[in-house]
Amino acid sequence: MKIKNILAVSALALTTLASCSKWTDMEIQHPEDLTQPNHSEAYYKALRDYKNSDHQIAFSYYSAWTGVGTNMQSSLMGLPDSVDLVSLWGGWKNPTEAQLKDLRDAQQKKGLKAMICFLVLDMGGGITP
Repeated sequence: MKIKNILAVSALALTTLASCSKWTDMEIQHPEDLTQPNHSEAYYKALRDYKNSDHQIAFSYYSAWTGVGTNMQSSLMGLPDSVDLVSLWGGWKNPTEAQLKDLRDAQQKKGLKAMICFLVLDMGGGITP
């Protein structure tokens, strides 16, 4: 009798799970382009005003910057809005057009300030001709 009850409960549980088809639906429920930020110009203006105000600065190091692709991980526009100042490690010496566009967008829209950073192992190495 105990085995029959276990089988009945198991069959009921499997039937319940099998009847839920919404979670197996392959259609996107709320399509949205996640490769582009959807902030308004008013949002960016308020962000720039905040960054120009007297507040505690948020600083970050950043490397592997390409400014290319849909992955916001490799662009300055993908940095959190709370970052005021970013130090670029590598990839700054000969920036591509995509990097320059990404840098300009981050500076003009978000009010981000960027600086270059490198290790001085040989005085003038990598900077002077």
